[in-house]
Amino acid sequence: MRFMVKCTIPAEIANPLIKSGTLFKQLMKYVDDVKPEELYFTPSHGQRTIYFVLDMPSIDKMALVTEPPWLDWEADVEMTPVMTLADLEKSGSDMEKIVGDRR
Repeated sequence: MRFMVKCTIPAEIANPLIKSGTLFKQLMKYVDDVKPEELYFTPSHGQRTIYFVLDMPSIDKMALVTEPPWLDWEADVEMTPVMTLADLEKSGSDMEKIVGDRR
């Protein structure tokens, strides 16, 4: 199942890690472990934020995604299931049935 994950790292945690050169090393290990399809960096509410999309083969992999940001960066982590356009196209017959049931 594909998820959009948002990790927001508090400045008081990120600043010392950046100054010591640790944050980038931790981030590269994390990226290597979770293998996101896409990865984006942006400020959000004044904090360093990472958005990434990953395809999680099974829900038991959730700890691999959430625990490192919590433990290493005290990050706020949000996970939202998402669909691609191809996924939406596949859901067409289900959507037609749902609409038909409500007529």
